[in-house]
Amino acid sequence: MVAARTIKMNPKGIIELLKSAEVQRDLEDRGTRIHAALPTDKGAEWRLSSFMGHDRAQVVVGTGNAASRRKQAEDNDLIRALDRGR
Repeated sequence: MVAARTIKMNPKGIIELLKSAEVQRDLEDRGTRIHAALPTDKGAEWRLSSFMGHDRAQVVVGTGNAASRRKQAEDNDLIRALDRGR
């Protein structure tokens, strides 16, 4: 029989990792690939932004104008482009 093991979480270490330059760079690369996969027809503009949040690095890819919001509503382009970020 295997002895029970206890895992002790280190919250400060986890936050430090999530704020690291390596994680931020990886997220920006993923966001760039997703952004590049989005169609630009019909005047659609997509926005890409990255920032350091309270406890982690964050990247957002979203609609940039009314044409891209309409295209997202009709064709679900953001969801289709997500595979490029994996």
